[in-house]
Amino acid sequence: MDKGKNNKGFSLVEMIIVMAMMVILFVGAGTILLNWRSWNVNDCIEKIDTALGTTKIECMSKEDSSLRIWKESDEYFLQVGSGEKKRIGDDEIEISYSDGTDTKIIEGSTDLKLTYDRKDGSYKEIASGVYCTQITVKRQDKTRYIKLVRKTGKHSVQN
Repeated sequence: MDKGKNNKGFSLVEMIIVMAMMVILFVGAGTILLNWRSWNVNDCIEKIDTALGTTKIECMSKEDSSLRIWKESDEYFLQVGSGEKKRIGDDEIEISYSDGTDTKIIEGSTDLKLTYDRKDGSYKEIASGVYCTQITVKRQDKTRYIKLVRKTGKHSVQN
């Protein structure tokens, strides 16, 4: 008996199953890559949100403290008071802030320093008569905001 006659290769059903599995893998990988773009923005906005809360607690409880956000060597950093410098993003994101009329991108010598008034918890001026009303973090097609309420010192994260 010749054993070579039964070796016909792959059947059509086997090929369809393999192709279906490959499509499922590629769709899953594509979804992960698309979501990865927004992870940087979400992570950055969460770190700023947490730092704002920490800064307010420090200001109201014991000492004058501030939140500083700046860009150095294509990376964004923040620091609460005299605490440690924390990396919050890379050069693929852009962080900016607005005073209601003008928007400034945080880069080079432009940084953002937020402080709270210990008497009532409101935000202090970032310049003479100028208050920060919004912090924006964006990366290509993904943008998130932190809205700041000057009189109450509250903030909220928005998409």
